[in-house]
Amino acid sequence: MKLVLVHWHDAAGGNKSGWRNLESMKSDTLHPVQSVGFLLRKTDELVTVVPHVSGEQGDGEIDIPCSWIVGGIIELAPKQSGFTTEPAEAGDE
Repeated sequence: MKLVLVHWHDAAGGNKSGWRNLESMKSDTLHPVQSVGFLLRKTDELVTVVPHVSGEQGDGEIDIPCSWIVGGIIELAPKQSGFTTEPAEAGDE
């Protein structure tokens, strides 16, 4: 899997508690986000990035709609010899 950085805009709103004036809701904006992790899949609709990988298991995955990606998917580390997603043995550095 490739290690990637994804620049995208997240949805906003709904995080304010209680009732608000409708006019004040017009000032809500999208939230720019940067996500880093292993690119698990890329389809026409979404990409799945997994930041924590151990062997064949992962945690913390996020599905990002492709239409929300604004800065592309940047490969951070090309696959190199010695680079693995396998868990390290005790004492390995």
